[in-house]
Amino acid sequence: PAHRGDVPSARIGLMSKTRSGERFAAFITSLSARAGVSPDVIPLPRLKMLPLGPVRRSYADRVVAVGDAAGLVKPTTGGGIYYGMLSGVFAAEVLGDALQRNRLGARALRHYEARWRQRLGSEIRMGLAFRNIASRLSDESIDELIDLAHCESVAPLIERTASFNWHRKAAVALLGHPSVRRIVFRTWARSASSI
Repeated sequence: PAHRGDVPSARIGLMSKTRSGERFAAFITSLSARAGVSPDVIPLPRLKMLPLGPVRRSYADRVVAVGDAAGLVKPTTGGGIYYGMLSGVFAAEVLGDALQRNRLGARALRHYEARWRQRLGSEIRMGLAFRNIASRLSDESIDELIDLAHCESVAPLIERTASFNWHRKAAVALLGHPSVRRIVFRTWARSASSI
């Protein structure tokens, strides 16, 4: 929830690889119908590209790239504030040391990338793998997974492993659940047989 002037509002969003405007319009139409409001009261969306993976190299002579500029976002959600702040801390520490020693070449600044890769690398790799799996699921399979989230064995699994800023543990746990695996493999089998 947010306020724009005196008007209460909420931020809503949609991640899409293709036809973003069209998909958002359909989403808004559906959401408006359920909420009993006119879709005309909802402002036009801001469309922007989200980097869903790190740049090849986040440092050079006298330069470090942090947050979105370095592609440091959660691949599962596109959220970048936490990774941006964390990479900013790493950048500040490395740059502070480099400035004190007056060594701002790539050789000195590479420690920044080593720091964020050590802390965020496995999270980003698992997030990208999980996103790749999710992007191949059919709408029917996604509905099944949402229904499965209410299941007695899946809800506690999510409660035990979910973290707002760290998704790897929950992703691994979900992919290890037999019912989730069955849905994922069935979808992949269908898509492979249609090739």
